[in-house]
Amino acid sequence: MSKMPKMNLWIDAFNSDTCFLTNEELGVYFRLIFYAWSKEGYLPNNKDFILNLAPNSKPETIDYILKLFWKYEGSDWDKGWYQKRLVSEYQRAVSLTETNRENAKKRYAVAEPSQSDRTASISNSISISN
Repeated sequence: MSKMPKMNLWIDAFNSDTCFLTNEELGVYFRLIFYAWSKEGYLPNNKDFILNLAPNSKPETIDYILKLFWKYEGSDWDKGWYQKRLVSEYQRAVSLTETNRENAKKRYAVAEPSQSDRTASISNSISISN
């Protein structure tokens, strides 16, 4: 499972950026975005693999979508294809999740007794009942 199993979708921006795509092109675009999201916002540096992400699509369609929406830095770029906005949104989502996780730990650390306190409480109750 992805580190981030959910993704925000800004409907207005998405519609304005993709309103001219055919249904097939839109489907390919979604497939690529969803796969990239599970890989920190990147598609692999492997065109054959990318073609298999949308198995019933024409290679020309996938090439068209890559050309329109994705960037590639060349062979020295180890992660492959990316979208600046998608990578940025992924990093922001991970950061927000980590911040929320830390805040929850702080909030509940005060409210809950520690493991050693619970163990001592159980030991005392057993001793008292004997």
